[in-house]
Amino acid sequence: MLNMKEVNKNISEGQAFYLSSTAAAVKISFAQIVRDELGSLGNLGSLRLLVAGDKNMFADIVPKGTSFVSKVDAARGELDFPDCSFDGVIIFDALDEKGLLDGFMREVWRVLEDGGKVLFFAPSPISFWRMDKGTPLGSGLSFCPLKLWFRLAKLRFTPLKVRRALLLPPRFYDAKWAAREAKYQFWLAPLAGAFAMLCEKRLIAMPPKVKAGIFSHKVASSAGSATTAFSKP
Repeated sequence: MLNMKEVNKNISEGQAFYLSSTAAAVKISFAQIVRDELGSLGNLGSLRLLVAGDKNMFADIVPKGTSFVSKVDAARGELDFPDCSFDGVIIFDALDEKGLLDGFMREVWRVLEDGGKVLFFAPSPISFWRMDKGTPLGSGLSFCPLKLWFRLAKLRFTPLKVRRALLLPPRFYDAKWAAREAKYQFWLAPLAGAFAMLCEKRLIAMPPKVKAGIFSHKVASSAGSATTAFSKP
């Protein structure tokens, strides 16, 4: 069961982090990822964006007019927006329990425009950043990139790519490094303190995989519609 006192405690502890130079450097790294990955949708200033989770991380990055959903509201699994309200959704430190992910992402799917993109930031499970519990990257919910990839695929999202970030430990991480760390993603990936997974809203669920010789997969279409049937040979 969700412990709301723990949620609010983590939010309070994270406030001090954003007064540090380390936080400013993290914002530079994350801002570059947002520009690179959501820029494909068009000019960021003209996009309808939603940030779910930690507002402090992205308030200075996203354009004016961006909507925000707090960590507490995200934990409820209900987003108070009409269907197809946003072109892109940015998620960071939005949940405290992995059991809440499916319900939350179904709501994200609902409010996202057809073909819209999700940029899911998460701490890496094992890194120097996880040792510092005074930051949202240390206290927030971490994910294994591969497991998250398959989980989001089951929820009608198409994972497109993974970007690694925070490639140095917190004590060595500064603005100069953050501005140029993208070129070192391949070499320093094992040290990454966080990653960003870019996904696209998928309108049709992926067909189930079947074993050859047990079922035959037949697709029949007529009048512009398609139906899928499985029958024994």
